[in-house]
Amino acid sequence: FTPDTTPPNLLSWGVDVSMSILYLYFDEVVNSSALLVQAITLQSSTNVSNATSYGLTGGGTSSGNERSILVAITEWDLNAIKATSRLLKSINSSYMSINSTLIQDMNANPINSIPPTSALQATMYQNNTVQPRLRSFALDMNMGVITFSFSETVVASTFVVQGVSLQTDFSTPDPANRYTLTQGIVLYSNGPNVSVSIWNYDLNRMKQARIASAISRSWVIVNYSTVLDVEGNPLLAVEDSVSAIRASSYVSDQSGPMLLYYDLNMTSGVLSLFLNETIYTGSINVTQLTLCPSANCSGSFQFAFTVSSTIANIGVNYENVAIVLGLGDLNAIKQHPELATSANSTYLWLTSAALVDMAGNRVQLIASQQALNVRNFTPDAVNPVLMGFDLNLTLNTLTLYFSETVNASSLNVGGITLQDAYTNTGASYTLTAGGTQSLNGPVIIILLNINDVNRIKQLITLATSVANTYLSVTNTTVRDMSKNPLVPILPIAALQVNVYTADMIRPQLVSFSLDLNAATLTLSFSKTVNSLTLAATQITLQDALVPYSRYTLVGGFTQSVNGTVIVFNITKTDFDAIKKNTNITTSLNNTYISITAHLVNDMNGNQVIPVVIQASNFTGDVTPPWLVAWTLDMNTGYITMTFSETVNAYSFNPQAITIQTSSSILPTPYKVLTGGNATADNSTVIGMYILMNYSA
Repeated sequence: FTPDTTPPNLLSWGVDVSMSILYLYFDEVVNSSALLVQAITLQSSTNVSNATSYGLTGGGTSSGNERSILVAITEWDLNAIKATSRLLKSINSSYMSINSTLIQDMNANPINSIPPTSALQATMYQNNTVQPRLRSFALDMNMGVITFSFSETVVASTFVVQGVSLQTDFSTPDPANRYTLTQGIVLYSNGPNVSVSIWNYDLNRMKQARIASAISRSWVIVNYSTVLDVEGNPLLAVEDSVSAIRASSYVSDQSGPMLLYYDLNMTSGVLSLFLNETIYTGSINVTQLTLCPSANCSGSFQFAFTVSSTIANIGVNYENVAIVLGLGDLNAIKQHPELATSANSTYLWLTSAALVDMAGNRVQLIASQQALNVRNFTPDAVNPVLMGFDLNLTLNTLTLYFSETVNASSLNVGGITLQDAYTNTGASYTLTAGGTQSLNGPVIIILLNINDVNRIKQLITLATSVANTYLSVTNTTVRDMSKNPLVPILPIAALQVNVYTADMIRPQLVSFSLDLNAATLTLSFSKTVNSLTLAATQITLQDALVPYSRYTLVGGFTQSVNGTVIVFNITKTDFDAIKKNTNITTSLNNTYISITAHLVNDMNGNQVIPVVIQASNFTGDVTPPWLVAWTLDMNTGYITMTFSETVNAYSFNPQAITIQTSSSILPTPYKVLTGGNATADNSTVIGMYILMNYSA
C-alpha cells in the first residue's frame, strides 16, 4: 500500500458579491473541516507593487468533503473589500493568492500555495445587485452627530443629507413633528457606517420642535437613493408608518447654551440676545441680566433688569430672543448718563439662572468682571413727549409726565405756558422762573415761582379748575438723556390737566404800612387776594399786640386790582377818628393792625388768617390842618372853628386868632383875641367862649 502524498491544488475560483460567496475548485477531494479562510488573500492584480489586496479575517463553509467548496465571506470582510476602489469590481480585478494552510486533502496533505505574484484570476464573477439597507442609527444630540449603520459598505460621497428626516414617532402624520435635514457634513469615508455632523441650524430647528428630545422621540426615515453602495445600488427607502427606525443609541444634549453676542436698540427699547442653540423662552429670567458701563463691572453702576421687561416672542423657542424693555427699566437706564449711551458704555453679564435650553441645561454664565460688549448699539433717537401734567396750587407745583426719562438739568420753564382753553383764545401765562429738584427721570416736578403763581391767580379765568387748565410747551422746554428735544405742544392744541388741586392755603397778611399823610393802609399778603372781597370793617388799628387803645374802621375802599399788595384808602371819618386817639398810630411803636378772617379772600375763596402785627413802615401826618369854616355867636360870645382834620385841642392858642371886618388884607378894623375858654376834646371842631371884656 502506498499512501497519497500529493498535495491538492486550487484549480479555479469564482465570486458572487451579491451572495457574499467564494467558489473554490480543487483537483481532488478536500477535507472541508480543515478549511482556514484566513489563508486567502484577494488581489486586484498580480502586479503586487500596484495591486490592492485584502486578507480575509473570517468566514466558513457548509460544504462537505468535495472537490468544490463554497466559502461564506463575512460581512466585515465584504464591507472592507467594498470600501476599496479596485478590488472585486469586475472579473478583471478579482485575483486570489493562498498559502498552504488553506485546506488539506483527505490524507492531510496541505494544499500547494499560490504566491501573490502568481495569483489566480477568477473564472466566474457575479457583481453586487442588492440594494443597501439602513439597519440602525445612533443620535448624539450633545455633539450634533447622527451615525447610520447600513447593511453594506456605501460610498460616503454619495450621501444626500437632505434625504434624511427625523421625527417623533414611528407614524407621524403631523408635519410639525418631522424635520428634514438641510445641510450637514459627512464625517467618514466609504464603509457600512456613515456619520453626519448635523448643521447647527437644523439641530436648533429640531430642538425647537422637540424632535429627538429623547430616545422615544428619535425616529428616522430616509428617501430612496439617499446613498449608493460601491456598485451604485441605491439605498432602500425607510418610510413613515412603514419602516421608520427608532434610534438604537441616544445621547441627550448636555451642553449649556452660550450667549454669542447681543444688540441693544434704545430707540425701540429692544435687547436682542443671540445664542448658539435653541433656548426655552419660558425659562428666561430677565432679572439675571445686568448692564454696566465697562467690561469689569466691579465698582461701577450696574442695572439689573426687572420683570417689567418681557420676552417679545415668548412661547416661540428659538436661538434668538428679543426682550422688550419695560418702560420702567428703559427709564431707569436712561437716568444714568454713564450707562448705555454708546457701544463703549454698554456691557452685559448674566448668571447661569438667566435661561435654559430645550434640554434644561443652564446658560453658561458671563462673569461681571468679564462682561460682554454690545455688538450693535442704536442710540435713542425718539423725541420725548409730554404725556400729561398735574397742577397743585396748594403746593405750588407743576408735575410733568414724559414718555421717557428726561434730563432734569435741561429744564427751561420759559417754554411752558398755561392757558385757559384747548386753543389759546383767552387768558394765558408763560412761566418766567421756577426750578426742579427732581432727578433725571420721566417725571419732573417744577417748584413754581411765587411771583408766577400770583400772576396766574390774578387771571380769574385761568387755572381755577380742570376745565380751564391747559398747557402748551415749546421744544426748548426739556431734552431727553440723548439730547433729543421735546415734541412741542402748540397753543392751538394744548394739553388739559390730569389732576388739578385747587389752592387750599389761606392767605396771610405778611406786613402793612400806614401813611397818615396819604390816609392809606398798604396791605401785603403772602399770595394774591381778591380785592373785591376786601371788608374794611374787619380792620382794627391798635397800640400794641395786647391793646390798651384801638379803633375799628367803619369804611374805606381800594382801587387795587387782585394781587399780593392792596392799597386801602381810609375814609375821612375813620381818619379823623384815628387822629383823635393819640394813643394809637402816632409812631411806628404804637401802630398795630388786627384783622379777622373776613377781611379778604384769596382767588379760591380761602379766608385770610386772623393776625395782629406791627406796621413795617409808618409815615406820620406832615400836612398842616387848615380852617375850613367858623361861626360866631355874639349873644353868647361863642366861636366855633371847623378844621380840615382832627386837631389837638391842647395846642389851641386863642391869641393866634384875629377877627377883622373883611377878608381884605388891607388894613381894616380888627381885634386880636387875648384869651378864651376852648373845648378840651381833640376834634375837627373847636369851640371857645371869648372873654367878655373883648366882646364889645
